[in-house]
Amino acid sequence: MMTGNIINHYTGVIVPMVTPLTREGNIDQASAIGLIQHLQKGGTIPFILGTTGEGSSVPLSHREALVNILIKNKINDQPAIAGVPGLPFRETVETANRYLEMGIDAVVLTLPNYYKLTERQMFHYFESLADRITGDIILYNIPKTIHMSIPVQVIDKLSFKQNIIGIKDSEADEIRLADGLSRWRCRTDFFHLVGVNSLIIKGLMMGSNGMVPGSGNILPELYANIYDYFLKGEVKEAERLFFYSEKLGNLYQSGKTLGESIASLKSIMSSEKLCLPFMYPPLSAISAEESNRLIANFQKEINHEI
Repeated sequence: MMTGNIINHYTGVIVPMVTPLTREGNIDQASAIGLIQHLQKGGTIPFILGTTGEGSSVPLSHREALVNILIKNKINDQPAIAGVPGLPFRETVETANRYLEMGIDAVVLTLPNYYKLTERQMFHYFESLADRITGDIILYNIPKTIHMSIPVQVIDKLSFKQNIIGIKDSEADEIRLADGLSRWRCRTDFFHLVGVNSLIIKGLMMGSNGMVPGSGNILPELYANIYDYFLKGEVKEAERLFFYSEKLGNLYQSGKTLGESIASLKSIMSSEKLCLPFMYPPLSAISAEESNRLIANFQKEINHEI
């Protein structure tokens, strides 16, 4: 468990890695290794078993296989980060502790998404997990899939638990963003990551410690450059690259559900030889016609920028 100043260890650009599958629905180990290396070479940190990685749909045996692949192939000084989504309380504790024993540095935890919870219940849930999990925890707020929002004041109370070290917030709410960062931007024991692409620049300007962009699966160096330019004070250049990243993201996200967007992302990645387009049920790959149109638009945008 890390103590003291954790900001430099876990922040920057953390990419929620897609989970590469074979046609038969198994983990594509070669593609997983290649994708981890691709993200690291691009100056970013891979984060497995998140929303973009279809985490809740991944069987437990596949999750553990992917954890092993990450641990064996990560850069030594980078943290290994894995989500533990969609499990009952006891299994969440057991699985998180298993991953930590295997070498994962921090686990990412969401609320369960079946019962509507009060603030008191949310706090008690995460507090109880923190008391039973033997390593570092990153909270994950994503109302788009969980259908509940963890209030900023609940996160703030939880942030003083020793092993709750940060929050990935994927709620598109600028007022909430400002409220949270007014509390945490000067902390050295708790960090904030922007999980909504549209708020990346605003979040960094308010004091966020980094970003978690799904589009980083394709062009990790683009987001690494946004972050680096911002740190150097070259905000206009960071904004220019950010607006370009938004154009790329809209190609596969605009007008689509979250599941359709992930399938479209995998389709683009397949054209770039990063993974195959296959998905875990209930999600499915997009049609060949749609894929061809999407890839053509993507290549046109990339070539135009170059």
